[in-house]
Amino acid sequence: MPGSVASQDDPCEGDCAAATNLGRMRLSISTLLVALAIILFIIATLTEEHSFDFLAFGLAVFAASFVAEDVVGGYFRRDTRT
Repeated sequence: MPGSVASQDDPCEGDCAAATNLGRMRLSISTLLVALAIILFIIATLTEEHSFDFLAFGLAVFAASFVAEDVVGGYFRRDTRT
């Protein structure tokens, strides 16, 4: 339509009903460990006393994120089996 506000590439077309069904975000243990490592690295840069300790823990958590899915396994989701 020439007078339409929504662009032709817009999947919502005004009501955004299509945007709500884009899918769920799946959090794995490795994703959470990488986020924790980033937080530890930020704390290490902001502290003066124990910055080496936070840096070491951050590196350990980051390294653990590579093998965590093999050891613990899978994604965090509900078991829907009854």
